[in-house]
Amino acid sequence: MCLEKLKDYKCELEAIKLYYNNPPIQISEDSDEWFEKRLKNVNAKLNTKYTIDDLKS
Repeated sequence: MCLEKLKDYKCELEAIKLYYNNPPIQISEDSDEWFEKRLKNVNAKLNTKYTIDDLKS
């Protein structure tokens, strides 16, 4: 959320990549949905079309 307030969408995209490539040990039921929503927002701000599969190594 801090990166959104800073409008640092490229860095937020890197954080989303990290989530999908090295997920935390404990996640809530809503974590995947939250990150999907963030990815959608970042795509809109950066005018990109990344998918979850694109972000996974």
